[in-house]
Amino acid sequence: MYYADHVNGSEGGYQIGFRSSGAYSLSGASLISGLHHHTLDEHLFATDMIAQITVQYEGKKYTGSMVGASGLNYKDGDDFLIYMPSLDTQGQDEAAIDEPGIVQVDITGLYMNRWTKI
Repeated sequence: MYYADHVNGSEGGYQIGFRSSGAYSLSGASLISGLHHHTLDEHLFATDMIAQITVQYEGKKYTGSMVGASGLNYKDGDDFLIYMPSLDTQGQDEAAIDEPGIVQVDITGLYMNRWTKI
């Protein structure tokens, strides 16, 4: 995690940024990320957000979502942004995540991007 910020507004919640870094050399590169970077044809490049996010707070699970992504903006990786909702935006009458406590964020479905020199 490299970034976290409370979201103001009617829904509240948090945005959390993650920075992925991998290995690279003259023969190729690899990167494990929440993003799948791929070519569409000879001149087009795409990035798909594929990871899934769950948030656990006081024994209950909630669904987060990916809300932002970069291309390969760094020589060794990328970054992506998730939105972690406030509990009261998911129909709960309990306290929001703003209250003191421990929140567990699980990111699954990471993708192993590999590139090789031909």
